[in-house]
Amino acid sequence: MGYSWVTNQGNFIHRTNVRLVFSLSVIVTWTILMSAIHPMITYTSQRISVLGKYSTPYAILLTFYLITITLWPLLLGSPERLINRVAQTFRHLQDQLRSHIWFSAGSFFLALLTLILIQIWGWGQGERLRFSILLMGLWLSVVPTFWHWGLQGWPVTSPKVLLNWLYFRLTVDRILWLRPLIIAGVLLLSVGLAINSPSPRQILPILALIPAIGGVLIFLRWPPLGLLVVVATLVGPIEGPSGSNMTLGVVALLLVLGGLDVIVHQRRIKLVASRPIGPLLLLVLIASLAFAVGQLPWYTFARPAPIGAQLGGLFLFILSAGAFLLAAHQIQTVRWLQWLTWVFFLIAGISVIGRLIGYLGLRSLGYYVFMVYSRGSDGSILWTWLIVLSFSQAVFNNKLHLGWRAVIGGLAVASLYMALFPMRAWNSGWVPALVAVTVTVWAANPRLTVPLVLVGLLGATTQIQKLVDFIMIGDNEYSLSTRLEAWSLVLEMAKINPILGLGPANYYYYTPLFPIRGYAVQFNSHSQYVDLIAQTGVLGLICFCWFFVAVGLLAWQLRERVPAGFPRAYVYGTLGGVVGTLVSAAFGDWVIPFFYNVGLVGFSSSVLAWLFTGGLVALEQMAGQPSVSLEPVRQPRVTELVSLPVVTSTSP
Repeated sequence: MGYSWVTNQGNFIHRTNVRLVFSLSVIVTWTILMSAIHPMITYTSQRISVLGKYSTPYAILLTFYLITITLWPLLLGSPERLINRVAQTFRHLQDQLRSHIWFSAGSFFLALLTLILIQIWGWGQGERLRFSILLMGLWLSVVPTFWHWGLQGWPVTSPKVLLNWLYFRLTVDRILWLRPLIIAGVLLLSVGLAINSPSPRQILPILALIPAIGGVLIFLRWPPLGLLVVVATLVGPIEGPSGSNMTLGVVALLLVLGGLDVIVHQRRIKLVASRPIGPLLLLVLIASLAFAVGQLPWYTFARPAPIGAQLGGLFLFILSAGAFLLAAHQIQTVRWLQWLTWVFFLIAGISVIGRLIGYLGLRSLGYYVFMVYSRGSDGSILWTWLIVLSFSQAVFNNKLHLGWRAVIGGLAVASLYMALFPMRAWNSGWVPALVAVTVTVWAANPRLTVPLVLVGLLGATTQIQKLVDFIMIGDNEYSLSTRLEAWSLVLEMAKINPILGLGPANYYYYTPLFPIRGYAVQFNSHSQYVDLIAQTGVLGLICFCWFFVAVGLLAWQLRERVPAGFPRAYVYGTLGGVVGTLVSAAFGDWVIPFFYNVGLVGFSSSVLAWLFTGGLVALEQMAGQPSVSLEPVRQPRVTELVSLPVVTSTSP
């Protein structure tokens, strides 16, 4: 059996026998295996029990290794049927891009996992053994490419022909070698430092790399699954320097993997056509320009924020936009959007139940439930989107089983109860949520506009004092007066560069030049809009508002374009969530956290607004593709499941 390969000039043809390619593969693999024989045999275990030299586990491993290298050459006599099947397998891997990436990454991951295990167990610390293991992982990751080139012919008639062939393959078929090279480089760089540090302090980071690398492989295989993991990072009180947390890390990782997919797979940048994309990209661009001009000495007697804080503030802009783009591009079916929503209900719902239990008297149990969540995960955005999405699904998702609608409705009521009563002094918790629910009801039935406005005006005029007393509970009156003064001072200092602002995080270090109530202290504005002007200027504020207005208009247009059930209820809830988010921004930097107030930890909550608005754009793309069904999958009955609302009958 043979295959032909023709150069792009078409001036010569080479045929290669499949057995030759198979034999060379066997020989190369056996050679790499043999390169480890010396360090494997000469190594002496710390706990000796076999032959006065090896421990029992190591002796078993060494025996298996020796049997393997002894029997491996017998593969050269494999029958034609087996060889042809191997050839077909590798040709299939080469034709299927995702399968090829999965195989290449998995091969190198196994090699790194082997290195990590021998590092932990103290087996074979020789550099030759490490090199052999890494070489084996690299070889296995490029085997599909080796077979592809081999079956198309290796020109060996002359050095000139060979060089021409190599140039052709490395330029025209660069995708074949670029994939394994990128995968090997990323994974090798991830564990290199840890492998070379055998101290006990390095053991925990090494162990953490195992699920991290495994997560990379899973995200490569199922990209939307990463969005579910972003929501899941609400759980896990793990923080790094300056409040960095798992949410930041996962979103950054997904963006890197998305960039690699563009480089390796798509080989071009293609964004979905949607109104919010333009202002969002402009916002990131303006934030980057503001970071650049922020290096200028705007005030002589004060220095700007440390460069780490400035970069942290800039990354919050980039990661927020990145989360939106990830959801908009990677969610391609209603099923994944459902999973994202249900997982959010489940994780955030447990937090609400824990708080409710603590409020009802079981403080210790409520405390333990609350402690498993990351700091900053309970920001205003979480409460706003939890209440509005659960309300919209419970009320307007007529395709959802009545039992599940009752469960989700109970979650909405419990969340709103906690925000209105036990947490009443925190206006950021209940005011945006109530506004969001009101807008959701109006979006579902615009004819209620006049009655809602009349009821609101009547209530505001007749119960104005009670409403003021309800809002100004605790120190809210003092807080409002100090915020108004802070807004005035921050806007005053931003006048020095009103177009692009002072740069991310910088104004916090300029505030002592503008004493507040006689005190020359550092303070922040506690307002997203004032923060945007101070950090990115008027241009940043315009792009921010433009983006959310575009998202709101998109939701309004999609109301009648999507079918009843989950999609329409999601659109209603998202429209309310957008308005609630804008209200929340008036109470604090909840949408794009300010580095020195809500901080990096607040991204755990703020990312939710960007994910769910990105899901709206994904829904828009599905509505524009007739081949994509917007009908949600069948919802299970309550009796079919015993868990909280993960409501898809088929796994994604």
